Amino acid sequence: MPWRRTKVHLAGLLTVGLLVIAIALTAYVNVRDYEKTADDAEHARRALTITEALLSDLKDAETGERGYLLTHNPRYLEPYTASLPRIRSDLAQLTEPSLADADPAAVSQLRSQVAGVLTLLSGTVGDQQRGSPANATAINRADSAKAAMDSIRVLAERLTRAEQKRLDVRTASL
Repeated sequence: MPWRRTKVHLAGLLTVGLLVIAIALTAYVNVRDYEKTADDAEHARRALTITEALLSDLKDAETGERGYLLTHNPRYLEPYTASLPRIRSDLAQLTEPSLADADPAAVSQLRSQVAGVLTLLSGTVGDQQRGSPANATAINRADSAKAAMDSIRVLAERLTRAEQKRLDVRTASL
């Protein structure tokens, strides 16, 4: 009989050991999945924040350019000149590998549209600085910059909706 008790005892220990391993493995997989979901949600939040910052910085550039054209006072260029490095930084951050799940076609279009707006703005500022305010005003009145900014807003909204949807899905599973 002592042999039988030892056999039952070993079987019980083996069962308990297997249960502990199964629980530990399940906990590990759950923690890993939670961390991945949390990281993905953070990336979506970053993409949203960067997109909002880009729009704000473009508005600053446009405001500075418009103020300068209206007043001919170089002091009004401060928002324009201050926003240019931020815009470059925003665009660089949107294309970081950590944000690779952002809509690449929309990001590419956004980069192109932003470059176009910046070219228009620098052109009008340059015309004003070179003493050609009539040319700067004509370009400004052609509404090219407004059309480009409207297009950028549409692309940014598309990116924002996609990232918000990703964020909602990811945070729902946390």
